[in-house]
Amino acid sequence: MGFMNWFRRASCPAIDVLLVTVALTFALRNGLVCAETPEKQTGQSGNELPESAATQNGYPSHVEIQIGRSSEAGPSRKEPTQILGESKGSIAVITTVGQTIPKMGTGFFVASTGLLLTNFHVIEGSELVHVKLPGNGAVYSAHKVKGYDSTIDLAILEVDTGAVKPLRVGNSDEAYVGEPVTVISNPIGLEQTVSNGLLSGIRDLGGRKLFQISAPISMGSSGAPVFNERGEVIAVVMSTLPFGQSLNFAIPINNAKPLLESSEETPLSSLPKRTSPFESLAASKAESNPEKTPDHDHFAGQNIDVPALMGEVMRTSQTKDGATWVLWFPRELWWSMAQKNPKVSPAIDVLTKAMSTYTLIAVAEAKSGAFGYNDYTEETALASEVKLKDANGVVYAPLAQNEINSAVQMILALWKPAIAKTAGGFPQNMHFLVFPAIDKNGHDISDATKDGKLCVQVGDKEFHWRLPLGSLLPSKTCPVCNEQVSGAYKFCPYDGTKLP
Repeated sequence: MGFMNWFRRASCPAIDVLLVTVALTFALRNGLVCAETPEKQTGQSGNELPESAATQNGYPSHVEIQIGRSSEAGPSRKEPTQILGESKGSIAVITTVGQTIPKMGTGFFVASTGLLLTNFHVIEGSELVHVKLPGNGAVYSAHKVKGYDSTIDLAILEVDTGAVKPLRVGNSDEAYVGEPVTVISNPIGLEQTVSNGLLSGIRDLGGRKLFQISAPISMGSSGAPVFNERGEVIAVVMSTLPFGQSLNFAIPINNAKPLLESSEETPLSSLPKRTSPFESLAASKAESNPEKTPDHDHFAGQNIDVPALMGEVMRTSQTKDGATWVLWFPRELWWSMAQKNPKVSPAIDVLTKAMSTYTLIAVAEAKSGAFGYNDYTEETALASEVKLKDANGVVYAPLAQNEINSAVQMILALWKPAIAKTAGGFPQNMHFLVFPAIDKNGHDISDATKDGKLCVQVGDKEFHWRLPLGSLLPSKTCPVCNEQVSGAYKFCPYDGTKLP
């Protein structure tokens, strides 16, 4: 079930040229724009980085701020081949050595003094980083970073290269949906790989921007520059969604500005272990309310039959006037679908823990027409008529948007088409409604493994589940007829014998 496999990191382990390293990065932060220019700019008071005006071999030794579109002479639009030619010597292959298995990624120079920008997850857990410049074969070492922010997944390495040619950095605030983009990276060590596509979306993640791009990327592309048509870097490649096509994500370049201003130097071995937003979310909820956090591990190690479970959690009501579809997502469904995927990431467990603070219901409702179902109910109208009722008869309304973690909101929006496809006949016009997972007394509202019941009300219709779900329990064998039946049965459905 591919839609359950969460964000794959675009970094790649270098063992056997290349086991896949998987991780999760979602926290992003907006900053100011940086741009490398041939000469020191004037008339931009308050927008320059700390003074360091000396130059080496004609390249500026510091990065300056450029507001607005580039005024550089010449054609405003550059083809990918031209961008590739201009970037040679500025984009490097990164391999790491240290506390974790070797990893491979991409980085690019943002200053002639050897400041190399990449993803934090590429260098995380390393004691030494090797930086190779394609073309001349030169390999340099880096032992420390000039600036980093693990929450936005960016870091700047100090590489003792002598004078290098930095890339020209644009203003990511000026990027727009539909803008052509070019990515130059080193997937699995294949140097100077060029791909192009569009800036297909600008996503909001808790007030922070994330660029969705259609330019293909692969493992080893983490930290690669994303160029606009003017050959300016507007983003840094971060991750890809494996269950879809061309669902790739990049961090807006403006986030790098605070790092470039940093005057602190940190040894690689002293870098902190990154905590993803989902880990932080789960931890904060557990710390603030330890008695009201569901147990995530009670199903660990089970071999869950996903198709059988999917059949149990889906409900449909069809009449001559229309149809209603309801799909409940117990925690076991998130977890088991992830485990069935051979590319599963440890980040899936983090996601499962984060999602366990919510009860998720997908609902679609439509009227019958001459050519099938049409006139689907809009999300706002559905939210007003859908309720969740627990085993004690307590009724819950859907949570408001501001009560749902923004990262979870984005995940659900991205997963919607894949979930509809995976769920078979479930329509694309479904809407996710999110309810609490814990009642005011600290009891789990929707534990699919314990005795109880759950009800979803859609207008005057009710959809019931008797718990536990049989697909989550070991099957039972009737001592009389020897038939195997669902673990939820207390009596054999064939001869009425009481089951052990």
